[in-house]
Amino acid sequence: MRNIPIFLSSDNNYAPFVATTIASICDNTKAFCDFYILDGGISRKNKENIKKLKMRFKNFSIEFLSINQEVEFKNIEYKNFSKYISISTYNRFLIPRLKPKLDKILYLDVDIIVKNDISELYNTDLKDYLLAAVPENITSSLDRLRYTRDLNLSIEHKYFNAGVLLINNRQWLIQDVLKDVFNTEHRYRNKLKLADQDILNIIFNNNYKELSAKYNVLNEDVYCEAPYKELCSCIRHFNGPLKPWAINEKYSKKSYMVRHISEFWKYAQMTSFYNELLDKCNDPKQQEEIIRKLHLEFMVHKRVLALTENRAKRKDLQEVAHKIPIFLSSDNNYAPFVATTIASVCDNTKSFCDFYILDGGISEENQEKICSLKKQFGNFSIEFIKIDLEKEFCSIDYKNECSYVSMSTYNRFLIPLLKQEINKAIYLDVDVIVAGDINEFYKQPLNGHLIGAIPDLCRNYEFLNNVKEWVGLKLDSKYFNAGVLLIDCQKWRENDITNKLFDVEKKYREKLRMADQDVLNIYFENDYEMFNEMFNEQDASGDFIIRHFSGSIKPWQADFYIHSKTKRPCKTANLDLFWKYAKITSFYEQICCIKEQYLTSNLLYKRFNAVVNKGVIK
Repeated sequence: MRNIPIFLSSDNNYAPFVATTIASICDNTKAFCDFYILDGGISRKNKENIKKLKMRFKNFSIEFLSINQEVEFKNIEYKNFSKYISISTYNRFLIPRLKPKLDKILYLDVDIIVKNDISELYNTDLKDYLLAAVPENITSSLDRLRYTRDLNLSIEHKYFNAGVLLINNRQWLIQDVLKDVFNTEHRYRNKLKLADQDILNIIFNNNYKELSAKYNVLNEDVYCEAPYKELCSCIRHFNGPLKPWAINEKYSKKSYMVRHISEFWKYAQMTSFYNELLDKCNDPKQQEEIIRKLHLEFMVHKRVLALTENRAKRKDLQEVAHKIPIFLSSDNNYAPFVATTIASVCDNTKSFCDFYILDGGISEENQEKICSLKKQFGNFSIEFIKIDLEKEFCSIDYKNECSYVSMSTYNRFLIPLLKQEINKAIYLDVDVIVAGDINEFYKQPLNGHLIGAIPDLCRNYEFLNNVKEWVGLKLDSKYFNAGVLLIDCQKWRENDITNKLFDVEKKYREKLRMADQDVLNIYFENDYEMFNEMFNEQDASGDFIIRHFSGSIKPWQADFYIHSKTKRPCKTANLDLFWKYAKITSFYEQICCIKEQYLTSNLLYKRFNAVVNKGVIK
């Protein structure tokens, strides 16, 4: 049986974890292991403490390979590294040059615990591949788009984690991969987020041997219990900024996220560093803060994980790229018009649409009615996201808002936070009918702006100017309508826009007339991407893709609107378009009743409605 060459990389701070990883390997592996430590400055004392493992295990040797990082990586720029990644992460690239006589080697990060015989992994046939690794379970479209857009990875490539690598050492040297590494780093250095891992994925783009997931089980893989039981059979990798050695085992039961910390401490106890590690995590307040952070991390991932049944189900990148995320907001009263809007989108759009309903209290019956559209359209999915209005908007004062505007109008401020995996999204009011392919709107470039919208061509220009004056906008400001928005969700999150909008609401609340629309216009005054009015046509004066029945009187109430200057009723255009889609929903009869009740309760409006339909008033 051949010895197994295993490389680990560490500076002095990580020396205890080198020992822990080695202990886990030796305790589970029958073969003799040759450990090579890529030494970024480990003290003599710590080296001796690592070597003390020989008193417990007889199946390993150890050699420390000193790395002069200032010389080796003098041309490397790492200003864009994550805060928990140091320059030593590049040490693994030097392995073939340091030990050129080895045919095949294993590289492991030191935040790893090996639970089974590592010979099984080492004996994997690489065939003609230079590298073998485990693909990550990518559920976030943000990550997917970064890989294709920033790193130029192919759609077919499965982005892998670089914490466990099986390397064809000889071929790596022959093909001078190290040269490719430095060239790639130089070319992409301003776009790298995960340093060496990004570089390796660029170099081995769709050209590496895929290993079983059991050889690199990440934190993301254990958020759900079932996948963990199936996968965690060989190597557990505690990736991410919070490490197991920061968490005292007795606190781990308080958090769903850290229930496997005991696996680390089992092997830490076999090392000479155990007491030292334990002393560093005995502060109860510090431990509670760590658990709190882990809980928040779990909550962020919870929605993403709900989209995938298990780790093996990966969405094809190309499919995701053609899906259009569309957000609508509604309470139970507006549920019929959610269905009408969705029907219009699906009937005119070739792409698959993911609808997210910001749910202010839609009944189960009405949710089922909305979902029944799937019997007619196969190009959409739907998810209801419950919004606790009292909790989310407890600081909002909306006493000065329009009579027909409720607090739920602020729901759109939460969109980028509710779906962390979405990079760009559409928001539509539910008094909207889409008459063309919505993808035409979705693919509009934002050109660096956080939102795109359509300037409000309000019929009542005097009112619009008064709104501007009330809230302190310049009269020449391009005040936009907030019923149709294209949002750069990633930049929104990065710039903490939601909290900034709430600050604006608090500052101007006594002056607001159009609620969230005023808030958005104050914050984004003349700093948004202006789109053609055909994407938010409010008076049907030209061709349009999106028809917006804005104003206080809706097509499900009456067939007219009150002209802003003459104060006389005028026939609402494109009513047939609204009723075309209302008719194919399960709410059609209900919508007809709503209109009848509205006109019956207002005799003047009933008369106006009769007049415009006879064509007496135009």
